[in-house]
Amino acid sequence: MAVVRGLYTVDLLKDQRLSIMGHPAGGALLEQAIKMLRSAGVDVLVSLLTGEEIEEIGLQREAQTCQEQGLRYFHFPIPDLQGPPLDGEIQDLLSELYELLCAGQHIAIHCRLGIGRSAMIAAGLLVRAGYSVPLAVGLLSSARGCFVPQTPTQLEWIEALERYYRQQGLPFLDDA
Repeated sequence: MAVVRGLYTVDLLKDQRLSIMGHPAGGALLEQAIKMLRSAGVDVLVSLLTGEEIEEIGLQREAQTCQEQGLRYFHFPIPDLQGPPLDGEIQDLLSELYELLCAGQHIAIHCRLGIGRSAMIAAGLLVRAGYSVPLAVGLLSSARGCFVPQTPTQLEWIEALERYYRQQGLPFLDDA
């Protein structure tokens, strides 16, 4: 597997891999960027960019390019510096990503810079997998080389998600 600069990966249990990153290069460079992700073993790419950001960066063909290169693609727009509602669509996304992660798929999640939204949703996926917030944030921060997520609001969102899952009775790795 190739090493891709800017792909910050956490190796989890059972050969599971989860990465965060800034957006891939857009426009004429998009195909090469997606090929590089594929060569690094990425199976699933999740974009959290808004429609306006996609236009600005030149990622209008990201879904099609992923399909052409054999990557599964998800688009879940989240406004910068914010978090989505805890119920509804985000639960569907996290459940589907969790199943793919458990099946050994390498998931890469991107926003604009790979610090805020991508780290928040990746931490949310780790929480869905049973990691506590401190452990999830610690693993991602270590991989990224700086504290993530970017804002207190995003960290609070992850903490609220953990409370939600604990109330639902999902098992956590630190449960005795």
